[in-house]
Amino acid sequence: MGNRWASCFHTLEDFWMLEEPPRQGAFAQCVASNRFHALFALAVAANAGAMIYFTNEDIDNSKNGIMINERREEWRAIADAFFLVVFSIEAACKLAVHRWFYFWNQDAAWNWLDALLILQGALQLIVHSLRLDTIHGVSQSAACVRMFRLLKAARILRVMRVIKVFTELRLIFNMILGSIMYLFWSFVLFATVFLTFSMYFTSSVADHLHYLQVIGSTDIGDVQNKHVAALHEYFGSIGISMRSLFMAAFGGSDWGDVYFALNAMGGLVSDVFLFFIAFLQLSLLNIVTSCFVDRAMKISQPGALQLAEERIHQEREHAKELENLLSLADEDQNGFAEREALESLMKDGKIIHFLRRGVGSEYRPNVVEGALATDFR
Repeated sequence: MGNRWASCFHTLEDFWMLEEPPRQGAFAQCVASNRFHALFALAVAANAGAMIYFTNEDIDNSKNGIMINERREEWRAIADAFFLVVFSIEAACKLAVHRWFYFWNQDAAWNWLDALLILQGALQLIVHSLRLDTIHGVSQSAACVRMFRLLKAARILRVMRVIKVFTELRLIFNMILGSIMYLFWSFVLFATVFLTFSMYFTSSVADHLHYLQVIGSTDIGDVQNKHVAALHEYFGSIGISMRSLFMAAFGGSDWGDVYFALNAMGGLVSDVFLFFIAFLQLSLLNIVTSCFVDRAMKISQPGALQLAEERIHQEREHAKELENLLSLADEDQNGFAEREALESLMKDGKIIHFLRRGVGSEYRPNVVEGALATDFR
């Protein structure tokens, strides 16, 4: 039994460590080219534009009391079918190149999203073809209406495809995903701070209102009644107090109103509230922001694969520039550089400038001059 579990564990470990082999061939290069991605990026932008147009039409019709236009819904279905075919072609091309690694490579998350969006589009067309999206009839089931609304809402995810096309957007999106845990613990921290201060303010307000009831001064006049109403509005319970502190801290309401309501109580309650605002704005928010910035800086650092790709691209650019430079010394066009021509390029400073820019501090002029002293023919 133990051997079986060990074998399963090693199998899962081997599966997890699988890496996609390099894909070669003209078709693979075409799918990986920038033109291929740019073409379908335009399709994504066009799809987003169509969604914006039809959504604006829906809200305008609802404002004007216009019923659903069957012809316009047919055009919407045609547009959805067109983009579904386009995105299916893109997924099919990538699937033909990557095979099952399409779901298990560095772009697996985006590929899964593409597959789910294609499935969602197919389900939406089926719903439309079966006329389950019409809500005029009385016999229409609520479950079908909810399913159709869910499918319509899922179309918004198609706009997310734009992120993977542009490197800068992908970097920002990866920063957001990499900061999810920081965001969660920031929520916990803020909730703890709000809970602590709200307990103090709520208990202080409760004692103050109890004191007013004891001395029988709740009916002194409108000013006192407004003061009591403001305290109930801002600190009527722990939950209400946390909401008031949250709105005061993040601009949902003017924290001065809360301060004056507490200041009318007297004592140190209003001073504690000022300390809460200063502590949150000057200390806590800056600390949390610095944590997010530090995390984002770590995520933005290029990985080993990206560094290798940049290095390869840089070397290719240097090789191309060197080839163009040496072609000037090939006066006979026979594939060999003439020594006189090379010496002329050396005197002009073109080769020296290239070597200094290409190899930097490793460049040594005496080595180059010694090499030129040999016979190149």
